[in-house]
Amino acid sequence: MGISRWAVVAVAAALGGCEQEAAAPRADIGSGGPQLEAPAPESAPARRFMPQSDAARAATGALIVTETVRIAQSAEDRGGEVLTLRAENGLVVEARLAGAAPPSTRIGEQTLRALMELPVEASQTLLYAVSQEGGGASLCDAGPASHIVLWESETPGDAGLRVLPFTGGAPADADAAACTLLAYARAEGG
Repeated sequence: MGISRWAVVAVAAALGGCEQEAAAPRADIGSGGPQLEAPAPESAPARRFMPQSDAARAATGALIVTETVRIAQSAEDRGGEVLTLRAENGLVVEARLAGAAPPSTRIGEQTLRALMELPVEASQTLLYAVSQEGGGASLCDAGPASHIVLWESETPGDAGLRVLPFTGGAPADADAAACTLLAYARAEGG
């Protein structure tokens, strides 16, 4: 039989590797090894925006926008995409993605496109349900925001952000009232 020397060396190396793996200590669930309680949230890099309207300057000043995907922790916590707005004036708003809000959605006599002063080519705005608004301020003069409609330009060279808060409900709800539009431009390096 003509077994080559290289075949014998390969088999010996493979068997030696198996023995080392078997000899290595293993951390079982109850052995005090590291345990993972919940995966860390996945988040996109924070983006910084500067106010472009008097309303945005008064309501927030500079704004840091972060989007995070969270895993549900309980039956009540659905998880999903969470938007966090951190304002220069201390306001912090957390909101969960509720879906898309077409620019053609009517709020009273106007469309969302008109209220947000969106360009004709804007095809999608995102709707977020506010879960927390704190820091001594609010996005709305009329009270706490219940929802936010957000649009960010995807046109190269145009780094605009528009935030339209609502009180009382989502844009299509009968009790919803649009607050003042907040307009921003992406800060350099942000």
